[in-house]
Amino acid sequence: MRNQCFMASLCWYGAQGGALKADNRGVIFAAQKLTLPDNLKKIKMPYSSIKLAVCRCALGFPAVEITLGGGKEYKFIVFGRERFLKILECHGVCVLRSSDMIGKFKRNG
Repeated sequence: MRNQCFMASLCWYGAQGGALKADNRGVIFAAQKLTLPDNLKKIKMPYSSIKLAVCRCALGFPAVEITLGGGKEYKFIVFGRERFLKILECHGVCVLRSSDMIGKFKRNG
């Protein structure tokens, strides 16, 4: 797979602009703002450490909340969200979309 890049913003005290890059090993978020804490300027998420990706909405934009194995969670506004989610699924990441959650609620409720 060639590298896929997505315009994205990290949701952390507002929207912090940057980009998500997906390759064969995982996803990397690279922030544009130099004022972010060092641990948020470049977030590396190997596919093997991503436990769950959930569709969300943030500030009216399509967002994805990513939960890592250690319990860390990151929320990103992602332009091209569906294409991004398909890449995660192709690498074995569990993805929940809104329609998936509604279906489960109706079956259990």
